[in-house]
Amino acid sequence: GYEFVGENTYAVEITRDAHGHLVADPTQVTFVVKVVQGDGSESNPYRIRNAEDLKEFAKTVNDGELAACAELIADIDLNPGVTFHEDGSYQGGTPEQWTTIKDYNGIFNGNGKTIRGLYIDNESEYQGLFGENTGTIKNLGIIDSYVSAKKYVGSIVGRNGKGVVENCYNKGFVNGESNVGGIAGYTYGAVQNCYNTGNINGRGGIVGGIAGYVSCSNGALGVLAGLCNRGNITGQNNVGGIVGYF
Repeated sequence: GYEFVGENTYAVEITRDAHGHLVADPTQVTFVVKVVQGDGSESNPYRIRNAEDLKEFAKTVNDGELAACAELIADIDLNPGVTFHEDGSYQGGTPEQWTTIKDYNGIFNGNGKTIRGLYIDNESEYQGLFGENTGTIKNLGIIDSYVSAKKYVGSIVGRNGKGVVENCYNKGFVNGESNVGGIAGYTYGAVQNCYNTGNINGRGGIVGGIAGYVSCSNGALGVLAGLCNRGNITGQNNVGGIVGYF
């Protein structure tokens, strides 16, 4: 269904009539209407069509709707025309930084679509498209992007708790101090049927093409299956093509 949420902006001309009374005559009425598809439930997820929809979804989750479900119905470009380089430089304009989706517990279905131009450049922890996940993120590709932060850094998710990341891939650059991965910086959930072709760099250690750190202790799932890496992985210690530290 469609939910129409909007506000009206009125431009008016103030005049006086023949008796000297003030008269306000509307000369222009502009309706600013936002169309939201879906209600965020599993059976009727929010349907994301463009960058503005994706940013609004991130705000919705970060404002407390942690289990909101969504699906992409088109490829998304967060920074059109901008090209990123691995040294942190860029060309084609000034990119907009992504605000990480925190503490996610819903179902996010990329539907085989891509998100391009994901740009994060800070010294925070738990950084990526999602910061932390205990839900399901699936069928999604990150391409032509630059993600650089401190710890727990991944293109899809910084820290995958007892969640699932499946059928996802990364073709962008990821950089961090430690716990850095092409898909997830840290996971004790399931990461399956994912691949990475982007270059991944750790300024310290615990760096992997798919995940930096995989935990199997204290009841953690630590499930890995169907993974592939073809990117260059660099770091100081605990560096691996698939996993840095297991």
